[in-house]
Amino acid sequence: MKRYIFLLWLCATTAFSQRSDFLVTISGTTNDSTINEVVLSKNNPFLDIYQPVIISKSYKNKRNEFTLKCNIENAQILNLYANRKSWKIFVSPGSNQQFSILNDGKNKTITFSGKDAGNSTFLNELNDYLKINKIKAPSFSLGSDEGDYQVRVDNFYNKMSDFLKNFTSAAPINKALITKLLAYQYQSLLEAPLRKNPQAKLSAGYVKDLLNLQTSDSKMIDYEYFTDLLRSRFILSKSKPSDIRANFGALHKDINQHTKGKARDFLLSSLIGFYVTNASSTDTSKIFESVFKNALDTIKDTTYHNYLESKYIEYSYLNKQFPDKVLDETILIRYRDKEKMTLRKVLNEYKMTSVYVDFWASWCAPCRYDIQESKESKAFLADKKIHLIYLSIDKDQKSWEKAVEEENIMDNQYLVQSALKSEIVNHYSIYAIPRYFFLDQNHLLQNAFAPRLGKAHLESVRKAVENEKIQITTYK
Repeated sequence: MKRYIFLLWLCATTAFSQRSDFLVTISGTTNDSTINEVVLSKNNPFLDIYQPVIISKSYKNKRNEFTLKCNIENAQILNLYANRKSWKIFVSPGSNQQFSILNDGKNKTITFSGKDAGNSTFLNELNDYLKINKIKAPSFSLGSDEGDYQVRVDNFYNKMSDFLKNFTSAAPINKALITKLLAYQYQSLLEAPLRKNPQAKLSAGYVKDLLNLQTSDSKMIDYEYFTDLLRSRFILSKSKPSDIRANFGALHKDINQHTKGKARDFLLSSLIGFYVTNASSTDTSKIFESVFKNALDTIKDTTYHNYLESKYIEYSYLNKQFPDKVLDETILIRYRDKEKMTLRKVLNEYKMTSVYVDFWASWCAPCRYDIQESKESKAFLADKKIHLIYLSIDKDQKSWEKAVEEENIMDNQYLVQSALKSEIVNHYSIYAIPRYFFLDQNHLLQNAFAPRLGKAHLESVRKAVENEKIQITTYK
């Protein structure tokens, strides 16, 4: 599905190319013989899509030059990749910008010229300053002292603000805009305690610092700092992802009342995405399907609309058995005796019992971490008489067998033959692992993104399996 979204993005970009006032041209040179290609990309605005959106690519010509072109409606920050090194580049509609990548034998450095060069230079020098001085954005964990966390956030923000204040560049820099972007990041960081626990009671002094920043400026929508704050303020600080369905009606109403334009479109798309991928609570509002259909009919932004289409396909999988093509053409190799069998035959061995499916691979570190930390979750599933099946998407059978033995997970263990070409992987877009399915006793798919099995996720596993009929009261 992520490949499908990417292709649609490219088609839309091509159709958009006639608008010369939106055209951005980025040209560059390098003295580095190892750099033969540069890639311009954008971070995907949705948290469950991990791959960046590729906007433009350019191969080096005989003069060691690159030319990248794209169309944009609003100013934004993109990523410029070259041979495992990346830089930020600030672009605005209709601008031309040049870059030069120099390799002095030890490091690759980049310089910018042309329109927006000052902003691009600032973003990269700020990143270098933070990295060199080992300054990281503060993180908040449950049980942390909110006062201590706020001090750390203030210190982080002040260091960035001081860097901006003292920054000088030969090219003009839009300090007012960058100040606004840093403010969005600051506010998003401050809301971390609420994202961890939407029911948290913050002190009056802390709450007064949660500023009512403008959240409907459509010109800011392509900045990641802005969308992070939107998602935090209107969704994640008011409901845990696992409770989105229970709170859907209230969240939808709040978004409609307090946002508009592309900000509303982004938030509705995000809310729908959270709803589809989190089935741990029950929706009592009964409005989801009508909201979903209306969003598909009215949201025109290419990225948002393609995301909604992918979520609609995913949503249509739920409460349905695997299609015949998936059951009969997905071939599995059983670890115990190396017998090849169809997915249908495997599932028939677990008739009238629920099944938890773990998609993993020997090379996937998070997968193996989950396996090593899954003792409590496996005991819970066994107590509920739910069978745990492992489906590896390894390419190399020997690597799979070796990892199976190392992790001591020989029971209910299968290798998906030609995994990346298999029906199950392609039908359900299993391009990122670990990934888990939960099937009920009739083998209807109840959750295509079931919780991970590490011990930190035990409560989420319990809620997903028991499908609690509880209206969560975190947000009204």
